[in-house]
Amino acid sequence: MKKLFCFDLDGTLLCDDKSITAENKKAIEKALQQGHNAAIVTGRSLRGSRMVVDDLNFNQKGCYLISFQGNVIYDLYEDKILFEDGIEKDRIVPLLKDLNASGIYAHTFDYKSIITNKDTPQLQRYNRIAIEDVSFVDDWDHLENKTYPKIIAISYKDKQRLVDYQNSFFKTKESEHFDCFFSSLYFLEFCKKNSNKGSGVKALANLLNINKKDVIAIGDERNDISMLLYAGVGCAIANAHPEVKEIADYICSNNNNYSGVAEVIGKYLF
Repeated sequence: MKKLFCFDLDGTLLCDDKSITAENKKAIEKALQQGHNAAIVTGRSLRGSRMVVDDLNFNQKGCYLISFQGNVIYDLYEDKILFEDGIEKDRIVPLLKDLNASGIYAHTFDYKSIITNKDTPQLQRYNRIAIEDVSFVDDWDHLENKTYPKIIAISYKDKQRLVDYQNSFFKTKESEHFDCFFSSLYFLEFCKKNSNKGSGVKALANLLNINKKDVIAIGDERNDISMLLYAGVGCAIANAHPEVKEIADYICSNNNNYSGVAEVIGKYLF
């Protein structure tokens, strides 16, 4: 029976230095050769996550990319988007304005670049890793009338400000339209309600006609919880956040620097 292996990037497949171990590459390649499917599932943008693909030889049949926290599914072999589920302009603009009014830097994305209204140290630090194109708007009201994959709010120096904002946001009526979660200590993200890594993995499994019991997901952060809960087997890498380990079916012995993904593939396939 064909399986679908789904793995997060940062803190899971990628080492701390953003490299990929030879063992992880070999295990993924072996699974693909046996006819199984593999998907990178990440909060990164479509463009940003595709840069990792080049190092994995991941442009072959059975390879997929689920980016923007599950909002976009991309077939890497066919080189096309299969699914997208973004936030409408009328919903995204008030939230961006409110974050800025609260003293929090935030930006959004289209499917090609970061979109922001100011150049800040937070943007510059974020983009040293993301390496995205950046587009500027004078005012959030000037965003084009289309959908946007997500908002990311960033605070490197005052993480509590993000925690406080999230707590107050959950008490508002607007929270009915968004999923709001931490993807790292410094990043608070907002996506369309019920559009997350779990919904993205589910949509891909349905497209491939793969039963959820044959879906194996691997992650480390709280934004990975939804896909671990959906999967037939949800795996936490050894360095995972305690909340991820709490809901996992299996906790790896190895962390992201020591081929935890290969450990999972070997356990459930070979």
